Amino acid sequence: MIPIKSPIAFLSSLIAGLVMQVTPLNANAYIECALTPTRFFVGDSILWVNYQEGGVGTIAQSDPDFKPVFAVIMTAITTQKSVLVRYPDGASCTSQQDIVGVWLSR
Repeated sequence: MIPIKSPIAFLSSLIAGLVMQVTPLNANAYIECALTPTRFFVGDSILWVNYQEGGVGTIAQSDPDFKPVFAVIMTAITTQKSVLVRYPDGASCTSQQDIVGVWLSR
């Protein structure tokens, strides 16, 4: 036998579910920019990447993604490939921004 909830508990659950469905979740919002890295600098525990299109990307050495991002940037520079750089939502592709992630493009 299935237990029956009180009408108030049912309505509370229904309203909470509807609110979660219609509320935007911006926690993972980002922008991606197609850029060509031309040089990088590592100093003061930060990786600085300059792009041919303008702008600078940075990532702290304490960031868990530092080593993979550094490897992709080095690969892109040595193979003269573009990267798709992920920045926080609202960022400009041609200014200084914190790197969230990178894709190596062909």
